[in-house]
Amino acid sequence: KLFGGEVGLHFHPHPLDWLHIENTFETVTGKLEDDSYLPLIPANKITNTVRVEFDNNWFKKGYAFVKLLTNLKQNNISDFETVTPSYSLISTGIGGEFNVFNNIMSLSITGNNLTNKKYINHLSRLKPDGIYKIGRNISWAKRNKLEHRHKGKWVYLCTRSLYNKKIISRVYNIDTYNFNGKKRSGTK
Repeated sequence: KLFGGEVGLHFHPHPLDWLHIENTFETVTGKLEDDSYLPLIPANKITNTVRVEFDNNWFKKGYAFVKLLTNLKQNNISDFETVTPSYSLISTGIGGEFNVFNNIMSLSITGNNLTNKKYINHLSRLKPDGIYKIGRNISWAKRNKLEHRHKGKWVYLCTRSLYNKKIISRVYNIDTYNFNGKKRSGTK
């Protein structure tokens, strides 16, 4: 038998449209016919997030969040597993879009496991070796959406991320092709 579920609450007070308070609880239980537990079942998890959204003249689609993720103790284990203690992780981030020379640039910075908690996820394949998951992690991302028109016919779309690696780079003749790269019907 395998059963479980997820329950969530998203509180979004309408006088404060910019505020979001989100809470979720996830649980899964797996049992065999002899009532022993299945292996590699994730621990119950509670996630609490406070997120704000903002928009002004120079910063569009702005957001900031603080998240507390709590994995509860997993003691419903099979014969060849060990109990996993509970742990909590704090994450935060901020980001948004703004115009740079008539092009949209998106910036974000995120910090995970800000307290540098040493923990091992119950599903980690490295758990038997005592190898912890990643500690404090600060990351940032920059994406540019560039549009270039050549005689009104060609559009060059490019998205760049951290370390300036191209994610998408395509050139389309907008008279002949749809933006999914397929030829329009009735064109040569």
